[in-house]
Amino acid sequence: MKKSITLLNKEIQNKALLDQLIQQLNKDFYRAVHEEAVPSDASYFEIVLNIETVLKKIIHTDSSKISTLLYLIDVPEQEVQTTLKENPDQLVEVLTYLILKRECLKIQFRNRI
Repeated sequence: MKKSITLLNKEIQNKALLDQLIQQLNKDFYRAVHEEAVPSDASYFEIVLNIETVLKKIIHTDSSKISTLLYLIDVPEQEVQTTLKENPDQLVEVLTYLILKRECLKIQFRNRI
């Protein structure tokens, strides 16, 4: 969780970017699992906590949706495998970090255009 919060503190500097992140996360989670992941007024901590909670729920109810979610968000499979080899006992934390990292990149790219 700490790594994800550090990432958000570094990448998301203002309320407008935080709102964009929440919208993007909810859009992608809804497309993959038909569930919004984050309340619209969430803090960095709440974003991370909610994503971890939803991922745990998906893993326990229908783990095949994890692949769909990662595909829709465009998290590179190689990056997932490499990061999980380094942290094999932290599946949810690793997935949360990689999802947030990719969503932040999407927002940065979109805002540069």
